[in-house]
Amino acid sequence: MKEIRDNGPVQATMDVFRDFFLYESGIYSCPSHYKRSQIHSFSPPIKDYP
Repeated sequence: MKEIRDNGPVQATMDVFRDFFLYESGIYSCPSHYKRSQIHSFSPPIKDYP
């Protein structure tokens, strides 16, 4: 975390289901009926850490 605070931002990559982009709050969990083919890559920058 010191690296992010001192030298950020850093880039993260994760695989998510399409409905992840509609989620607004709380802990996301994907529906069990989703198929692996419905996964998309998402790369948010991590800009700040307290």
